[in-house]
Amino acid sequence: MQPHLLDRDTSITAQDILETIADGCCVVDHESRIVYVNQRACEMGRGTPEAFIGQVCWKVLAQMTGPDAEKLLRGAIEIGSRVEYEIFSPDTALSLWVRVCPMSGGLTALLLARYFRTKEGGGSAPRERGEVSARF
Repeated sequence: MQPHLLDRDTSITAQDILETIADGCCVVDHESRIVYVNQRACEMGRGTPEAFIGQVCWKVLAQMTGPDAEKLLRGAIEIGSRVEYEIFSPDTALSLWVRVCPMSGGLTALLLARYFRTKEGGGSAPRERGEVSARF
């Protein structure tokens, strides 16, 4: 079995990796409050880590994508297994593919992938707010 990169080079941290990925990432605690947010998620939410840390995750996502965020995130966190869903906000023209990944210690990671949707070229037309696709 090969050692993991982090085992070989202790100067690279998991946070270093999370700060370089193209997806937004935040970690929430058992009260659904954000305890970590990477720079890409801050860019998507147009804020700073200080503005997001301590906030309830679905309130932050609702500002980005509309009111469906709370229902979807609460349901996904309660299930306790990986859940993916897509949500679109016409207010921000933001389409997100959200992956909810439970972790140990009551923490949950949320991965946010922004993408652009078009009527042609393999994408689909933007959905109206409230129109959601989910995989459980």
